[in-house]
Amino acid sequence: MIKINTINIEKILELQYNKEEFILVEVLPENPYNEEHLPGAINIPAEKLSDLAPEKLKKDETIIVYCSQYACNASPAAAKKLTSMGYKHVYDFSAGKKGWKEAGLPME
Repeated sequence: MIKINTINIEKILELQYNKEEFILVEVLPENPYNEEHLPGAINIPAEKLSDLAPEKLKKDETIIVYCSQYACNASPAAAKKLTSMGYKHVYDFSAGKKGWKEAGLPME
C-alpha cells in the first residue's frame, strides 16, 4: 500500500519563507489552471502524469501536488501515482486552491 504524505498551508509558507526548493504541481486540467493557480505552480493534469512527469519533474525533488479543494480526489491520486513512479518526496496539499484562497493568500 502506498502511503500519501500531506502538507498544510503553514508548512508550504515555511518552505517558501526559508527559500527551500520545491515544485507546486496543479493536477487539474489546463483551463482551471489558466484561470488561476497558486503562485509559481506548474500544471500537469492528473491524466497526463505518466507522460509529463518524467520530463518536468526530478525523482529526488520535493513535489507538492494540489487540486481544487478537500473534496477533490485528483491530488491524492496524483500523489499515489508519482510515488509509485519512484518520486521520493511527494506531498498532497489537500486544501487545494480553495483553502489557499480562504486563507487570504494570493493567486496567479
